Amino acid sequence: MRKGLIFAALLLPSCLPTETGSVVIGSSQSASAPPSESSASPFSLPVITHPETMLVRAERLLTQASPSGESERIREILWADGQGAFRLDVDAFSAYASGPLNPPPPLLVASYRDRQRYLIRFRDIRLGLPEIVHKNWVWETLPETYALAGVACTQHRATSRHGFGTVTLQVNPANSVLMGWEILDGRGELIRRLETTTLDFNPDVSSIVWSSAVAAERDWEEGDEALLGVTPLQARYLPPGFEFTSERLVEASQSLSGVPDIHFQVSSDGLLPLIIAQHQAQNASGGGAPGEIETARWSRYGGIQVVEGQIAGRQAYLVSTLEPDELLAVFGSLLP
Repeated sequence: MRKGLIFAALLLPSCLPTETGSVVIGSSQSASAPPSESSASPFSLPVITHPETMLVRAERLLTQASPSGESERIREILWADGQGAFRLDVDAFSAYASGPLNPPPPLLVASYRDRQRYLIRFRDIRLGLPEIVHKNWVWETLPETYALAGVACTQHRATSRHGFGTVTLQVNPANSVLMGWEILDGRGELIRRLETTTLDFNPDVSSIVWSSAVAAERDWEEGDEALLGVTPLQARYLPPGFEFTSERLVEASQSLSGVPDIHFQVSSDGLLPLIIAQHQAQNASGGGAPGEIETARWSRYGGIQVVEGQIAGRQAYLVSTLEPDELLAVFGSLLP
């Protein structure tokens, strides 16, 4: 894999938006402003406040299945100023489900530095529109509480109607803060679990360098194919329950030498996101035949699963928490 293409793959998550809005997935209900009557839904979901929207320092333990079959653990530190700025760092790591945590390897540190915006916006669980969530997930509130950072948290569990497993949320009943979550696959095996271990709602953030996008991005507009250099491929298959919710252009060429502009679409089933990103292949020789997959590979970067490869002169990337077989199915359906 060429250095430039690897860099583009690593660049994408750091460029992704973190603002919610009408065209971006995960428009979770606000803890301070209930829905108006005109936007009220016959379906309901619990109010959830994400910690990155508050003044906070939070230590969190991420446990996830590793390619070796072990459950690796990562201790994260989340900083936020309550005004929209945040920073997410990796503090410690273990390749095993138990035992001591050790200093993180340099590649993992770099992974968090480059992908913290993705990890906050798309890896961490966010609720979509209630009607979409209820269409694709069976929702229930469990009778048992779950202790995190000294708080007896309320547990909400969503079970996929399409066999994608379960998502469980742990929420502080006093202030609606999301304290933890767990994703299990359709076999009941752990994909990823995040648990808050300590919280400080009055941290000193005066010396924190906040995360920022490395390139500008905006809504995709008619005629942007000229900037991209190619017409974006279209997915002929999406996993059951998934719908496209936004289409954007990362204007990477304006701020990063040698990096092309990137087109990306976001789809969701109300809880799990799937991103399709693409740009003109920098070594394309004739563009390839329509639908021809020239190269493809699957990999995982710091909790992000990626399928990437060349199709008909485009370099395409699929990014999601879904299992690799679903990502490969979507990748194989990309056509001009």
